[in-house]
Amino acid sequence: MLLLGKEQYKHDTTLKDVLIFIWDLVCENATSVLFAVSTFLLGLESENLHEILKNHDFQFLVGIDSFLIILAIVLIILAIIFYFVFERPQKETVKKYRSKNIKLKNNYYNHIKVLREKQLRAHEIDIQTFWHDVLSVISKAYDFTSNERLSLYVIQEDTLSGQELSMMVGRYSENYEFNKRNRGIHPINQGCIGAAWNSPENCFYKNDFPIKNEDYDKILSEEYKFSSDTISKFRMKAKTIGCVVLHNLTNTDKVAVLVFESIDKNSKVLTKDVMINIYEEYKNEFQNLIANLKDEFTPVVSVDSELEAEQ
Repeated sequence: MLLLGKEQYKHDTTLKDVLIFIWDLVCENATSVLFAVSTFLLGLESENLHEILKNHDFQFLVGIDSFLIILAIVLIILAIIFYFVFERPQKETVKKYRSKNIKLKNNYYNHIKVLREKQLRAHEIDIQTFWHDVLSVISKAYDFTSNERLSLYVIQEDTLSGQELSMMVGRYSENYEFNKRNRGIHPINQGCIGAAWNSPENCFYKNDFPIKNEDYDKILSEEYKFSSDTISKFRMKAKTIGCVVLHNLTNTDKVAVLVFESIDKNSKVLTKDVMINIYEEYKNEFQNLIANLKDEFTPVVSVDSELEAEQ
């Protein structure tokens, strides 16, 4: 990229650019140079220097005394004219644009601040899109394919029943069907999320879920407490599933669960080591983001009447 920039500069530079550069340089320094030359010429007419010149038989210089004085005066006048015609307007223009630039920059930062406040406080930000983008970065970094999916569930208390819920706030998969949004609200003790939540290790990993649908449905129903109706709504029949629990900034309370899924049994892409590596690498970012967006996650549904089972 740097070499490309150099080549582009080399070919784009023209004689016109050089002349413009020289003119700008002259405009910036001409007044000072003219005053300096004028001062030097007047200095030649000082009494001491004039005597030195005469004592050394530089008599031919005496005849040009008047010329030096006139030349110095002319240069001073030119310097004054040059200053008011070129240099001063240029400085005022620079000052004007600098002030305008500062104003625009301040307006930009104020606009961003107001926009962010509106997004976060008035729910103009799409939380699922935000987390979708975050999870997509992780998925691509670990070469996840269309067979894998990452989802984030935050833990909130139901406003009516008081029951703890796992609420899906974002997900990502290269697979269009697996990538579809939903709220995915479930009781915290249900499914693989519940297994991780209640585990002393704060994680869960299983890569050998049955391939046959009847066996798959049976194990989800008997071991993971999903109803037949809930299972029938699952878009992704994951054969490898991993979950890790995320804590708050002080590591005192559980606040979320990161869910890893793959339709491949014994997935070579989604291994337990990969799951743990992702957790260790990104847990601090997740903690900070969840803490900053905490107010956006409060559910407004009752687990008894509007629990969404679809995944």
